[in-house]
Amino acid sequence: MTVEPASRHDAGPARRRRRSRLALAALLVIAAGLAVRALGSGPGLDAIAKPAGDALYAVLVVVLVAFIRPTARTWAVATTAWAVCAAIELGQLTGVPAHLTEAWSPARLVLGTTFHAPDLVAYAIGVALAAGVDAWAGSSSRLCDPCAP
Repeated sequence: MTVEPASRHDAGPARRRRRSRLALAALLVIAAGLAVRALGSGPGLDAIAKPAGDALYAVLVVVLVAFIRPTARTWAVATTAWAVCAAIELGQLTGVPAHLTEAWSPARLVLGTTFHAPDLVAYAIGVALAAGVDAWAGSSSRLCDPCAP
């Protein structure tokens, strides 16, 4: 019989709390992204809405990576999230996302269709902001709860 260390055993409730918060954050980010997409379709607003939507997309990827690996360090989550965003953006050079979008239009929201290099910068900004919030939230929860991992 294997006995797990107490600190690992106690991390279960902390992981569940973190995942609950991340699930809520994902819903809020999706709502914000859809709002930016809807409100940004007006004349002259696309220049602001497009990069903001791309940054929110990256924030959502950060949240999803953190949800999958709730105990991963912030820098690992951020690096992974940006790599996922960059891979999806670079994948647009192949034309595969455009074909998938023709078959199922909601794929456009996840995969996009056209490569746009400045999107990579917007992703980096979104990842950096999300990582900063995550690092701040993690440090503030440890300040408030000395028993937090």
